[in-house]
Amino acid sequence: MEAYKYVVWVERDDYYFNTYEEAQAHYEEYLFKGYDDVELIKLKEEVNEGYKKGTLLQEYFLNPHFKPTEEEQKELEEFFTTKGGKEWKLN
Repeated sequence: MEAYKYVVWVERDDYYFNTYEEAQAHYEEYLFKGYDDVELIKLKEEVNEGYKKGTLLQEYFLNPHFKPTEEEQKELEEFFTTKGGKEWKLN
C-alpha cells in the first residue's frame, strides 16, 4: 500500500488521502458544511517513510477513506463470505 500524502484536519479529526484531489474535495466539503477549523496539509516524504498501514481488515474497518484495490476487494469478499458460515454482502 502507498503511504498517505495529504491530511485534512477538521477540528480534532484527521483524514488521510493519497491524492490532492481527494483531500481538496474533503476540505471543501467541510468548509461548505460550515466548519471553521479546517486545514489541508501536504505531508513530508520523510514522515511517510516509517509509516506502516494497518492490515487489510484494519484499513477496511478503521479508515473511512479506504478504497480497496480489485485484489483487496476479492480478498475481503472471500473473507466475509467464508467466515462463520454466513453470507455477507460488501457495499
